[in-house]
Amino acid sequence: MPSRACTRLRIREAEGAGRKPRRPALALLALLLWLQGSVPARAAPSHVTVRMGSNVPHAIAQRLVSALAAQLADLVVLDVAPSGTAEPLCTVLIEQTARGVALQFVEAGGGAAAAARVVSGAPGELAASEAASIVRAFVVARLERAALEAAAARVPAAEPAPPVLPAAPRAATPASETPHARVALARQPLAAEASPDMRSETPHARGAPKREPDAAEASPDMRSETPHARGAPEREPDAAEASPRVRGVVQGRADRTSAESVRTGRVRLAALYTGSNYAPQLAWQSGLRMEAALRLPASIYLGAGYGYYPPVDVATERVEVRVSAHDLSMFAGLAHMGMRFGVAADIVLGLTERLRITTRTADALAGSPASARWSGTGALRLHARMRFPGASRLVLELAPALEASTDRSRLVVGGATETPVLSPRRLRARVDLGASFELL
Repeated sequence: MPSRACTRLRIREAEGAGRKPRRPALALLALLLWLQGSVPARAAPSHVTVRMGSNVPHAIAQRLVSALAAQLADLVVLDVAPSGTAEPLCTVLIEQTARGVALQFVEAGGGAAAAARVVSGAPGELAASEAASIVRAFVVARLERAALEAAAARVPAAEPAPPVLPAAPRAATPASETPHARVALARQPLAAEASPDMRSETPHARGAPKREPDAAEASPDMRSETPHARGAPEREPDAAEASPRVRGVVQGRADRTSAESVRTGRVRLAALYTGSNYAPQLAWQSGLRMEAALRLPASIYLGAGYGYYPPVDVATERVEVRVSAHDLSMFAGLAHMGMRFGVAADIVLGLTERLRITTRTADALAGSPASARWSGTGALRLHARMRFPGASRLVLELAPALEASTDRSRLVVGGATETPVLSPRRLRARVDLGASFELL
């Protein structure tokens, strides 16, 4: 009995020794290693180092650091006291200059990453905020470039394009076919019409690095550093810098504006002093003349007038008479008026009524009764005109004229010999002087 039990125990131990032992810990370790290789490791957040110059006061430095921390809190870690444990994304050197706060961006290797920027003005809250905006714009651009470079490193190289085979020769088109029946070659699709598969072959889709934005493509924060973005007024080119064509246009507009400013109406009303050498016995007869004229196209004008000569006494040793006159006239002429001066010429036709009354006679003479006589007149008149300074519609006028009359009457004292009392001239000089006003 004891020998049989020992034999069975040996057999079972031998069978157990032949089996392969299970190792669940090794399988779990392999699974963890596989998961670690498939999930990318999360990169540590980038940080930016800020170094203050020795000439920056402590209060200004604290204000700049606070503004930078607020602007870069969602992007990178701000390192004011560099520890040297990790390589920074970039280093910002801040110095105080006579022009304002100077910002210098330095690569990790020590080279300049961009041109220095200067924030002009007093180093207050506004200048600190503007400097922080410039730093944020630069950091955003650097992070985008780093992301594109990392994406380009993970994308495999594009396969070479297959060789282009020469096109087969086209068959001749029969002459019987009309041009509309011919098959038009399909045009190449434009960039805006390309399919998604074709657009994926562009350099940006293949992961090519994106170039740095220049001044025209910079972000609003970076463009705010330019003088025009800071509100500096843009200088208008003066007349000396304008091209001849621009100067001609400006001069033409100025001339048209000046001409429009003195543009007159079509109706002219005039009040004139009028005088003529009516007769040898009446050296000069003065009166008042009123006229109205209408300006027509082609510098032509038409008008009408009324003249009145008040009574005047003509006396000799034996008789004394009183004469007066009034006339109605119509005229037509040509006129040219500039900005200040003008000339005109017209022909006048009219009717004149002369009134005579004998007021005194000698004892041996008998006075004739009062009389009124109508006669025709015609005149050639010239005008010299000048606009009144400060009132473009008010015109000063001088108009000499040569007047002819059909009046042949003579007033004489009869007797053995005739003594002339009043002998009107048939051709006499006349002068009109006054002002006219243009309206409508």
